[in-house]
Amino acid sequence: MGEDWAFTLRKQGPTNGHPRLSMTLKVIAVIRMSDEKKVFKVIEALERGGVKALEITMTTPGALGIIAFLSREKTQGILVGAGTVLNLKTAMEAIRAGADFLVSPVANFDMIRVCREENWNLLSLRAKNLMDSLV
Repeated sequence: MGEDWAFTLRKQGPTNGHPRLSMTLKVIAVIRMSDEKKVFKVIEALERGGVKALEITMTTPGALGIIAFLSREKTQGILVGAGTVLNLKTAMEAIRAGADFLVSPVANFDMIRVCREENWNLLSLRAKNLMDSLV
């Protein structure tokens, strides 16, 4: 894969009490599980393996609670994100839960606008060119 696959997450301001961040990542572990009880064992193993960014998909039972817990208890240097974010309501819930970044498989204009206004990290798999056009 090499350096071409690395990307940087940046947080420009102290929005919602979160510190500024800038990290270059090569791996974001996507956690999509149906058994909420096993999630924390998987997360512990990923952290021991050196993974610095965890994405909890909103399809995981109890995702917001998991994100809230991890954002409070995480090791310094670990990022916790919300994945499969489909709309503005879910985006705001994830941000309030403490997500450092959001990942969306859709280009939802309201969600993109709010994330840009709040300087929040949003990785939209459908909106790369759209994001560039909103600058």
